[in-house]
Amino acid sequence: MSSKKKKKVSHKRAIKDEMKDKIREEHKNDETKKTYNVGVNSFVEYCHKHHGCKYSFECVDHIQEYIDHLAKEGYSPYTIHTYLAAVCNFYNIPMCNFKKPIRYAADCTKGRKGNNRIERPDNNPDNPKFAKSVEFQKRVGIRRAEMTRLTGADFCKDEDGYPCVVVRRGKGGKFTMQRILPEDVEFIESYFKDKKSDEKIFKEKEISSHMSYHSFRHENAMRTYNYYLERIENEEGYAEQLEEEIRRRWNKYNIDADTNMPKEFKEELIKDDDYEIKGKNIALAKKKGLPLAYNRLALLACSVFHLSHWRLGVTVKNYILAVDNTD
Repeated sequence: MSSKKKKKVSHKRAIKDEMKDKIREEHKNDETKKTYNVGVNSFVEYCHKHHGCKYSFECVDHIQEYIDHLAKEGYSPYTIHTYLAAVCNFYNIPMCNFKKPIRYAADCTKGRKGNNRIERPDNNPDNPKFAKSVEFQKRVGIRRAEMTRLTGADFCKDEDGYPCVVVRRGKGGKFTMQRILPEDVEFIESYFKDKKSDEKIFKEKEISSHMSYHSFRHENAMRTYNYYLERIENEEGYAEQLEEEIRRRWNKYNIDADTNMPKEFKEELIKDDDYEIKGKNIALAKKKGLPLAYNRLALLACSVFHLSHWRLGVTVKNYILAVDNTD
């Protein structure tokens, strides 16, 4: 009896498999894995075609050339950033080591009207079929994949006693707690009432994969920013209180893996000045009648407690400016 010969794996396939194995090991989020797989596929194809690379260590020398190639081919700065993130993740190289096109919110069309998206029942936010997920998203602002995983156990209070929706496995596999504005607490809590701890909040048919849920994160970001801004401007001592709440959130979740102690707080996050938008985003803000500068503390509170970021630039570009549903 003859045994079948084992099929030989090409060098290109071997490199892709090596990179994807690491992605599977390090990332739990399915969307992250899918996005990173697309990025490494593109990179390996380029290295094999143009340099005949047989091993992953040979490809690393061509990263900058690959970025330049993507830019020359007309890929958007956002796509280039996403592809590069996958490659840098594999090689453990900071993205700042490479020159890449600057990402401007003005160039991003995700979630906007007029971006050639064909309107149909499964992406229409007024469709009653999806009203439950749409209304929830406008007040919570988590990602679509995160909504699908919510259960009856995912409503609780955070370290300062504020009602929150818990995201146990968010982007990058992170655990986050999304605060709810006081005016929305009763509405959001109703989703979790009478639900068993392991019972899903949303049925599969109530969430559409074609709906622009990201645009509702914009709405939520604007509402939460304005909420904090109003309190900072009108309540004596509230700014100091908010700073302490932000520090407590930092000390609870930004833990050094080696020392098991909180990392040093970045004081520049709450320095006493406005965050000013820059570059092409200025023209976009003027066109939409939006501010050119934002209160740094209110912006940080919105970012930390409602978007689970610690980066003001990301909050402004991706949520305040980049996603806008006005014509």
